[in-house]
Amino acid sequence: MRQSVFDYVGSLNTLIAVFIGAILATGGALLAEIIQERTNRNRRERDAARFFGDILLSIDQIISFAFRSQDIGRPWGNVTMRLFKTALKEANIYERNRERLFDIRNMQLRSRIILTF
Repeated sequence: MRQSVFDYVGSLNTLIAVFIGAILATGGALLAEIIQERTNRNRRERDAARFFGDILLSIDQIISFAFRSQDIGRPWGNVTMRLFKTALKEANIYERNRERLFDIRNMQLRSRIILTF
């Protein structure tokens, strides 16, 4: 007994439905991955800009305090030296996290951060 091709036509609808479902699921997963990657990139960029802003502002404030402390008492006393060491520690934190600069896509902002330091 040989079956004809028309006996399989009834299950062809199921095969087409499974194929279309697989295509839609794959497309949805790719779209979700693209959206999540963009969201993560924006978050990393925002965090990096905030981090470098905080570091550079704190270094500026510490150096300013250190220069003002030289006018009071001994110019290179314990307080002044401690302030300069704190500024050096902040500069080391900047150097350790320098690779985060590549998370910032805005080239003008990135160059301003690099030239500031």
